[in-house]
Amino acid sequence: MVPVVDVVEIGNGGGSIAWVDDFDKLHVGPQSAARCPARGLRRGGREATTTDANLASGGSTRSTSAGSTPTWTQWTRALRAVAEQLQVDTAEAARGIVRIANNNMVNALKLIS
Repeated sequence: MVPVVDVVEIGNGGGSIAWVDDFDKLHVGPQSAARCPARGLRRGGREATTTDANLASGGSTRSTSAGSTPTWTQWTRALRAVAEQLQVDTAEAARGIVRIANNNMVNALKLIS
């Protein structure tokens, strides 16, 4: 026998993209904005990320790594499409994205524990 390491991974970083499926169910990941988690803030992206949701809900620092401070309008712009699909306000969509991202991590921990 050869020793092996059992690895469980989850794609759930700050760049994980939030999306709504055909049944109006919110998901986070596994798609990613790659190296620019706040793509909606810096590059005008239309897809909300976990970072966008954390910034909008006050869960992260409001200063980007480049030292700039995006406005509330910039944070919510990326979240607006998700909120409209779910028929909720932008703040509720942001909280939902954060909750799902956190639950994804908890489920991965349960799997390996």
